Amino acid sequence: MTRPAVTRPAVDGPLPGTVGADALAQLWQTVEHVAQGRLAVLEDALRALEQEAADASTRSSAAHEECHKLVGSLDSFARTGGSALALRAAELFEQPQPDTAALADVLARLRQTVDGSP
Repeated sequence: MTRPAVTRPAVDGPLPGTVGADALAQLWQTVEHVAQGRLAVLEDALRALEQEAADASTRSSAAHEECHKLVGSLDSFARTGGSALALRAAELFEQPQPDTAALADVLARLRQTVDGSP
């Protein structure tokens, strides 16, 4: 016995339950300032480490927390690779003596990811 072919309706636009690129871009515009603020915390912590500021350890701890918040959000907003960069930054901030050159490189790439188009 032959089964009838199953036909599926053509879908224009995103599948039900998904977000289209335009909607995602609009949503990003509403939350971008949050990501920018988190990135500023990371950059401030890096400067404190480079200057061997007295509060560098406290800033590194705060930066580590902000990294994890970025890990959870960047790829969701089509900021491809952003979560991996934020995770790498978290790993660097977690070290007793963070490699500031490596951290500066990761944060520069993270800045490009946050500032760029998806």
